[in-house]
Amino acid sequence: MFKRNPIDAKLNDQILYLLEKMDQENGYTDDYKSMAAHVEKLMEIQKKNSISKETWATIGANLAGIIVIMNHERAHVIASKAFGLVKKVM
Repeated sequence: MFKRNPIDAKLNDQILYLLEKMDQENGYTDDYKSMAAHVEKLMEIQKKNSISKETWATIGANLAGIIVIMNHERAHVIASKAFGLVKKVM
């Protein structure tokens, strides 16, 4: 139904592979520390690709505002001064 992004799939595969390799390593070796750094970098990349909830909230609020203005404009004529007030409020 939903297609996964191939980049996200590869990132998840790499993270899982590194975590499995880290399970086999001793926690105090340089290889373990290197793998941990790579996992951390991959996790940061994965977080950057997603859209935050705050961004979705902003998009939703802007769309709701546009819909309200358009519905009001359909029923009543909006003077040009009204749009100037909208800019000042936002």
